[in-house]
Amino acid sequence: MPNPQNRNFTKFWNIAVNPATGSGTIDLDGELVATRPKDICGNVEDGVYYTNDDFKNDLAACEGLSQVTVNINSVGGDLFLGIAIHNALRALPCKVTTVLRGIAASAASVVFCAGTERLVYPGSVL
Repeated sequence: MPNPQNRNFTKFWNIAVNPATGSGTIDLDGELVATRPKDICGNVEDGVYYTNDDFKNDLAACEGLSQVTVNINSVGGDLFLGIAIHNALRALPCKVTTVLRGIAASAASVVFCAGTERLVYPGSVL
C-alpha cells in the first residue's frame, strides 16, 4: 500500500561518534516525520517512515561523550517528534551545540533550541 501522500521519506538524521575525542556530530537534514502508514489490516509499513524510537536508539551512541554538535537544515515536520528530539538532546549529560546551517522551521526550530550553545550561520532562517 503506498503511503498516504504518495511520498517516500528517508532517514533525516545521521550520527557520527569519535570516542577518541569524546565528541559526536548529528546532522538533521530534511523533514522530521514520525508516523508510519498502516495497511488495510492495520499493520505498520516498515521502512517508509522513521519514529522517535528510531532516533533515540541511534542517539544512544552519544552516551558518555563530552560534546555533541547538532547541524540543522530542516523545514520541520511533526511537532511532537521535534519536542521528543529536543528533550532527548537536553537529556544528554554533555555540552550540546546546535548549529543552524540553512533553515530550522517549525519543529526543527524546537530542536534548535535544545542546544546549550546555539550558533547561526549567516543567511540562515529560524
